Amino acid sequence: MMEANHIFIQLLVIVVLTANHKSRAEIVRRLGKRALQILAINESLDAHDGVYNGAFNGPADTEFEFTGRSIEVNKGENNVFSALMTTREKSFNANSPYGSRMLTIKSNPTKETLSVFIDLNSKSRTQTTFPINNCLIGIEKLENGNQTQYKATVKNCAVEDGFEKYFMLTLKFKPWGSSTIHSTEELNVQNIEDFKYAKTYYTSDDIDTFNTILNNPALEADGVTTSDFQFQVSYWNPSRVGDDIVANYYWKYNI
Repeated sequence: MMEANHIFIQLLVIVVLTANHKSRAEIVRRLGKRALQILAINESLDAHDGVYNGAFNGPADTEFEFTGRSIEVNKGENNVFSALMTTREKSFNANSPYGSRMLTIKSNPTKETLSVFIDLNSKSRTQTTFPINNCLIGIEKLENGNQTQYKATVKNCAVEDGFEKYFMLTLKFKPWGSSTIHSTEELNVQNIEDFKYAKTYYTSDDIDTFNTILNNPALEADGVTTSDFQFQVSYWNPSRVGDDIVANYYWKYNI
């Protein structure tokens, strides 16, 4: 009888240990559209400055920051924000500071940030179509033994030159030094020197899937920490002068 009980206890321990090593999944961001949306951008005629009116959708706590001369923001119905932006110049030239035309929209509770760069030489005065608005983005966290995996799924995103989707994180080493790695559609592997601590890679099937795997024991043993861990969807206009007022923009989700 005692021998039978001993065998039963051993089997119970094995079952518990096996269960503890099974993968555990957690939804970090449910698949869906971004909380921060660009609705429209219009350029107003002005003799001296570049003046732009923008309409954006976001949570009630949405914050706006513009690196140009000034910005005035008003909140309307259904969390639609209007922003009147004045730049420091009317057209882009070699002496024009790139950062002076950047609008940053941020919502802390949703962990989202959207940065928008205005093309001062745009051929258009009105823009109401933004392909990034159609993107559906979901992020899942998987605990598998000593590894933590993050998997991002992207659907309905435009497939064209200039679009990029990727995980990005910075590894900080003791006593100093850091390394930033990211997954892109062009590169299926990251720097081999960082493989010990973190691995990022991209796979493609019916949908785009991006992955980051953290080696927890190696990180802890060497005192390596992670920071600026995020998933990004960005668009950068390949040409200097285009038809769109919003030439470049990127959206990021902080993990």
